[in-house]
Amino acid sequence: MHAAESQQISLIGWMFQALGPSYGILLPLVGLIVFLVGLAVVFMNRRTAVIAAYLPFVALPALIGIFGVVHGMIASMSVVAFAGSSPKPSEIAAGISMSLFSALVGMMVSFPSFMVVASGLFVRAVNYVPATDPGGEPLKQS
Repeated sequence: MHAAESQQISLIGWMFQALGPSYGILLPLVGLIVFLVGLAVVFMNRRTAVIAAYLPFVALPALIGIFGVVHGMIASMSVVAFAGSSPKPSEIAAGISMSLFSALVGMMVSFPSFMVVASGLFVRAVNYVPATDPGGEPLKQS
């Protein structure tokens, strides 16, 4: 085996290598926090406005993943910019695929949170009963 040949790694090893230590810890952690807070918001609040106000926070893991794409693309293009000779296309493709993987993980991590919050919002909106006075008339908002 020559030293120039690339060493084979497993898919799980490649995933951890692609994310790196910062995104490998940050994406699942933020996804878990967003999911747990989303569950709490859905189950503890009866008002649809509160649940709808939390919906933009569900996208945080995906936004962190997109930040990882930009970070990885900059690192990948800097390899091209500072290379003495032209780099191999396989090296550039490997860097690009690693940078895109963080966006994939960010979307995968944010999807369960989105489903919980969106379905909770839907159920609360369908089951909405407006407030009425003792005579059955709708209450006027002041």
